[in-house]
Amino acid sequence: MKIVHDRTAGTITISQTKYIEDLLVKFDMVNANPTKTPAEPGSKLKKTTLPPDSVNFPYRELVGNLLWLARTSRPDILYAVGQLCAHVLNFDSSHVTAAKRVLRYLKGTKELPLVFRRNVNGEFVFELMADADFAGEPEENDGAMRSLSGNFHYVRGVGPIHCVSSLQSTVATSTSDAETKTVGTGVQFLLGFIQLLSEIGFAPTLPVTVYNDNEACITAFKSKLSGSKLRHVKVNFHFVKERIDSGEIKLQYLPTRKMIADIFTKALPAPRFIELRGFLLNGCEDDSGSFSSEAKSIRSGGVSG
Repeated sequence: MKIVHDRTAGTITISQTKYIEDLLVKFDMVNANPTKTPAEPGSKLKKTTLPPDSVNFPYRELVGNLLWLARTSRPDILYAVGQLCAHVLNFDSSHVTAAKRVLRYLKGTKELPLVFRRNVNGEFVFELMADADFAGEPEENDGAMRSLSGNFHYVRGVGPIHCVSSLQSTVATSTSDAETKTVGTGVQFLLGFIQLLSEIGFAPTLPVTVYNDNEACITAFKSKLSGSKLRHVKVNFHFVKERIDSGEIKLQYLPTRKMIADIFTKALPAPRFIELRGFLLNGCEDDSGSFSSEAKSIRSGGVSG
């Protein structure tokens, strides 16, 4: 891992170029053609009935190596690697091809760093983007028709703190229910992190803004009832509602085109993936500052209960 602290620019960059180059050699992918995305746009990996030893490839080893990379300096591959992890006990040639595609993507982007920026105004503003892919898990898999949650915790203008791409534990019956569950799990981590930061002297400004791109979900939090018939969704709803009423968080709409957490919920087309990757890896800003200016313009207000 290479860490560069540029005091003049006020940045810390983390990259793992050498690690990626070693992986390409280790798995005989040095001469492979690069791809623009780590997963085929719109693709979903499905469970196979073949025994794992029917494929002569160190799939589990590669997935483990990629998971380390995704958790350290390359959150842009988190969704693709999460899909691969779900099939370490039942993989075939299609899964191997998907794993090799991640390597091909990394070959073309091996020098991309994760950037953290100095907070120029001295504020410590912690925020969360929460998104869900409703019923995205293929019916053939063990988690049939479950939704995928994507949570992106970050410090405004500084960089990412915690990125999550995970299959929900139960089946949601609507997009609103899926989004409510995603917001709930994201807020649970958020509250724990706020407590930790406060104990070490870096208490963030409250309320913490939680962004979501589903208007039905946000509208529901303005009412007293969840509107869902599912008990686990109701629990998530009232947990978040309590946090809103106490002034710890506020829920706010963010257009889908600016929802960075979308990169953790599905295999996106190259143009959108590259755009969101730029925000994700570049201290939550792009070169023009368009994201920060748009987010700032909608930060007033929010859901207050």
